[in-house]
Amino acid sequence: LWELKSTSPSCQETPIINLIVGGAECHKKEHPFLVYLYNSAGLFCSGTLLNHEWVLTAAHCNREDIQIKLGVHNVHVHYEDEQIRVPKEKLCCLSTKNCTQWSQDIMLIRLNSSVNYSEHIGHLDLPTSPPSMDSLCSVMGWGTITSPEGRVL
Repeated sequence: LWELKSTSPSCQETPIINLIVGGAECHKKEHPFLVYLYNSAGLFCSGTLLNHEWVLTAAHCNREDIQIKLGVHNVHVHYEDEQIRVPKEKLCCLSTKNCTQWSQDIMLIRLNSSVNYSEHIGHLDLPTSPPSMDSLCSVMGWGTITSPEGRVL
């Protein structure tokens, strides 16, 4: 699990690139809300656990055979409290007319059964008010440590 932090006062000042590469490995248990989306072909996306039954991810991550693994830090290391769920329902907000509308690239997944919180699994604590312009922004997920190929953590 990698994390890249930006202190840019405005997302509009940060250049848009196709890949996020860099950052540093997070501490175990630092982001218990991050989930791992995969299928028979392997990892394809990350998501955020919102509560015991809902995950937020990108609509372009929609696949037929999604499995969702919770409690993962390093994809090559198994933790005793890992849990696997499958979608019960998927709600996509991506525009069907124009697939380049990245601002609408959102999908909610209702899980087939409730998640049991543990040392490595918990929901994201959502803010109660909008962030200030000088707030720290973090981007995290699983991926390679170099571009375009590398070791996935």
